[in-house]
Amino acid sequence: FSKRFGGATRSELPMKHVGIEYSYTQWGLRTAQDEFCQKLQPVPLTKERASNDASELSPAEKTAYRGILGGLLWVCQTHLEAICDTVLLQQHTTSPTIAHMKAANSVLAKIKKLSHGVGLLFGPLTPPFKLDTVCDSSGATLGSSYAQEAAMVLLCEDHTVSVVASDSPSYHKVLT
Repeated sequence: FSKRFGGATRSELPMKHVGIEYSYTQWGLRTAQDEFCQKLQPVPLTKERASNDASELSPAEKTAYRGILGGLLWVCQTHLEAICDTVLLQQHTTSPTIAHMKAANSVLAKIKKLSHGVGLLFGPLTPPFKLDTVCDSSGATLGSSYAQEAAMVLLCEDHTVSVVASDSPSYHKVLT
């Protein structure tokens, strides 16, 4: 393996890769970001800056705002509860205000508080499989002229299909 892929190594679970922890549990494969979440830091604001919510961020504060949003977006891989807040805050990357920075810090504080033991669990699947999709969108708001849209593609067990032999008496019933 190492020779074939230029010195790459093969890891075994449990393992960490780019801030995501992979492990097996009695219920299936778990992905989490406990340690990564705890390492993220809020952007400090002075009392004077924090008191003016409508004030635009300075260039240095904009960079810090984009940095915290990048961290939040990465955490959304295992913290689905943060997706909506993070996406709404990302609409304001070009001209964010103190209010947006405070909101990003608030989302981060909530994730850090609740991150222990939170992640995604992938239980074992048995064939046959199917792909399902879930789509949703919002309407335009006063603050935006476009809708928020989302689509999920899910691999699921398919319990709606009956597999029978073609010489079975029930074969013709399944097809009709």
